[in-house]
Amino acid sequence: MSLNRYNPVAKVARALCRRRCGTNAASVGMIGRVACGAHWEQAIRNDERVAVEHDLPPAPQDPDLIDDIAVEAAMTGKPVSLTRAEQREAARRLQADGLSLNVIAMRLRLSHAVLTAILASADGTDRDVSVLATANAFHAECAASTLAAVA
Repeated sequence: MSLNRYNPVAKVARALCRRRCGTNAASVGMIGRVACGAHWEQAIRNDERVAVEHDLPPAPQDPDLIDDIAVEAAMTGKPVSLTRAEQREAARRLQADGLSLNVIAMRLRLSHAVLTAILASADGTDRDVSVLATANAFHAECAASTLAAVA
């Protein structure tokens, strides 16, 4: 989950930071333009503690949330598990860097057809790529061996 203003505990982290670090600390050491690392951690730990103390069910995962660390790792060719939204984000970033679709497909371990469908899906759903999921498994192995040969 990204540490930005869309995070469920962002308002708490911001309030903690403003109260304890002061309002003038807005640009120094802020993560996601919200709060410093110490207050992000405190807000997250407080949230977890309340959930455990009150036996709350786990929060549902938003399929549109982007894990920037996973995306960045995938962009370098590391084998990580990404959601469709994260695959789309990684592909768009690599495309913006000027990489060809073939290179992007190899780095993200996707077939060319799946990558094209992901980039073409305007609404961000899996509807366009569900038929291609089986092909993805086959081509991921092929892309991995190609990456190993190139590296």
